[in-house]
Amino acid sequence: ETSRGRVLATLVDEGRALLASKDEGVAARRGMFLLDEGYLAGCAAVAERARAASRAADAPAVAQGRSHADVDLWDGMALTIADVVVGAFATAHAIDARVPKLAYVALRARSGSKGNGAKAKAEARKDAAAKKDPTKR
Repeated sequence: ETSRGRVLATLVDEGRALLASKDEGVAARRGMFLLDEGYLAGCAAVAERARAASRAADAPAVAQGRSHADVDLWDGMALTIADVVVGAFATAHAIDARVPKLAYVALRARSGSKGNGAKAKAEARKDAAAKKDPTKR
């Protein structure tokens, strides 16, 4: 498990190891940073809440009485809002170059082709020629 909660739990384990250490330097640093069992218990509680939240977020959420059409509707609304925001930043960037341009990262196809489209055009011409003369395929 690599969730934030697991990482926090690992840090709590490290803190407990430092509490158990007999090294004088470690003991001095424990005092300087106010590291004690009460603090670690609070950290462990936070870590467990983070792990529980991570597990809940990873679980598929199915709302009662909702259809896939409802999900599609909300997805469409979210994309529309994202398009408005990205468009507003693009317009502002055209006016003042100091305004950053936003770009879709996970939705690259949403913002149009990044290439010149030569490969797609050549494929379309080849398909059109094949329809006219099936022997040229």
